[in-house]
Amino acid sequence: YELEVVEGARVTNASLAELPLAGRCLIGAIERDGFVRVPQADDRLKAGDVVVALIDPSNTEDSLALFNQ
Repeated sequence: YELEVVEGARVTNASLAELPLAGRCLIGAIERDGFVRVPQADDRLKAGDVVVALIDPSNTEDSLALFNQ
């Protein structure tokens, strides 16, 4: 999935390592300010970021909900 992080999304509240995504969703890339990079566990997502997320099909709905307000 290619997802834009919106203002107030729950994924902005913690570092990637602290989010409840383990085993269900892997953030493979972050585009911010025109640059694309592979994130690290201590990165935090910000509103306006565009991410490439690899999501387990059995948990798509729960994982995508974290990107909503």
